[in-house]
Amino acid sequence: MTTISQFQCPVCMLSSSPKTFVDRTLLDPADFGRITVRECRGRKGLPIIEQTAFINKKEEYPEVYDRLKDVCLGLINAFYNHNLIKPTDLPIGKELDLRDEQIMTLEEETRQTRKKEN
Repeated sequence: MTTISQFQCPVCMLSSSPKTFVDRTLLDPADFGRITVRECRGRKGLPIIEQTAFINKKEEYPEVYDRLKDVCLGLINAFYNHNLIKPTDLPIGKELDLRDEQIMTLEEETRQTRKKEN
């Protein structure tokens, strides 16, 4: 008997083969998705009359924004809880690492200066 594997996206819930998902062209995450406006023309179809990044329209759709934020934070939390990412993988973690390095450098410079003075 033949079996197939399917991956269900945690964001959109669509299922596809893992290979198809990997090869799929995804939107820029910085756009937070896309809002598409279509015009109903009966038998002539539903042509797209406007397309814009969701980030530009988030005030018009606060429920969608809140839900998207919850899902994304949940995914990040799940990745972290399963040790698939570290705090330093996140932008704030990189900033904290840089600050720690700067503090250590300043402390070392201060120690060296004090040794020279003594």
